[in-house]
Amino acid sequence: CMYHAPPQVRPSPYETTLWQSSDVLLHIVSYLKLEDIRNVMCVNAYTLRCLTSNGMLYQVMKHAVRRGKCFGGRVSRGVFWTALVDEVVRQDNEHVKADQHRKKYSKVATYPEMLKKGKNGKWTAIINRDVMRAFGTLPPHKTGARAKADSIVRYLTAFGRKNKSKSLDMSSNNLALSVPTDKIDMQYWLGNILYALSIQFSTVGYCQGMDYVVAHLMRTLKETMAEGEDMRWLEEATFHLTAKLFKNYNLQHMYWPELRCLKVCCRVLDKLMFIHLPVLADHLDHYDLNVGLFALGWFQTLFLYIPSMPSATVCHIWDIWIVERSFKIFFRVAIAILFLSQPTLLNLDAEGMMTYLNTFPDPTLLNKNILIPCALSYKVTNRMLTDIEQVIQKEQQQKEAGLPS
Repeated sequence: CMYHAPPQVRPSPYETTLWQSSDVLLHIVSYLKLEDIRNVMCVNAYTLRCLTSNGMLYQVMKHAVRRGKCFGGRVSRGVFWTALVDEVVRQDNEHVKADQHRKKYSKVATYPEMLKKGKNGKWTAIINRDVMRAFGTLPPHKTGARAKADSIVRYLTAFGRKNKSKSLDMSSNNLALSVPTDKIDMQYWLGNILYALSIQFSTVGYCQGMDYVVAHLMRTLKETMAEGEDMRWLEEATFHLTAKLFKNYNLQHMYWPELRCLKVCCRVLDKLMFIHLPVLADHLDHYDLNVGLFALGWFQTLFLYIPSMPSATVCHIWDIWIVERSFKIFFRVAIAILFLSQPTLLNLDAEGMMTYLNTFPDPTLLNKNILIPCALSYKVTNRMLTDIEQVIQKEQQQKEAGLPS
């Protein structure tokens, strides 16, 4: 507690300080893990009120996840994601009138009903094919990549320069889709979840990339289970979490027919490159290399497709996405990857660049302590994305009308 005895004067010096400069509290707690932040909230009622008012708690979580300070003790990532997504769903439902909410959800089928229907649906064969490749059976689901001791990436970021003498052996990290011990069960549950999703989101059905996302969510939730616990609940819990991300986080848009949203994301990245990395953008343009040839898979799987991407890095990216509820982090990460790869890419032709961006022979840049701070250093705002999308839409209209762009 802050005091050995309750202060005799109200407001106390502590409360006066918080009132005059609430940023002090925000700065302190942003360096703490979630469990420690919860303890700070118990100091007194005034501290709790400061942290839960004026959006400060959101700012606290935002700073915490960006610094990678969320987890430790009894707080696990799977529990955190589930609780946060449930809160987002609750807040969204508050903005919907009660009669509209009942009308909207009264006809939603249960998970067993959707599963039964999905097993006999038109996507069954494609889902079965992709599920058999999940959880590390074939590349790009697993790799033995190691960071290089002499990588130039170390000299491109403050973290790399500060730690250039230290080994960044990423082989000890759990890679994004390493092989689980109960692979057959996990594949069976993955297939069931994809069957049900194809029914609930019938406009999307099934699209490659969904299997990566669902598999990663399942592995993350599985880590919350105690040893010997019945795992039969894992399948349905993963389905409900995925469905909420599809609906409330607009993830379903990434898998729309003809990949319309994904193609727009690639064009947005292309425009952002001309803003942040003009030299590299000109180099790609010189070789007529379409950004979508390598970035489509990044966005389609939320960076799970990159073969040497450590699971710790992917989870950190997703932490930021789930807390901030914005795709901006994915654009920032894409720009950061290209920046850290720029010294190599500028010395390669089109074929060499594609080989590099599909394999990342130097995975040092994918270490979370290098990639995430670099990504967050790039400015990508909602206004910037809106302006870029308007330019893209105008270019598309001119193209359809046969006018010069």
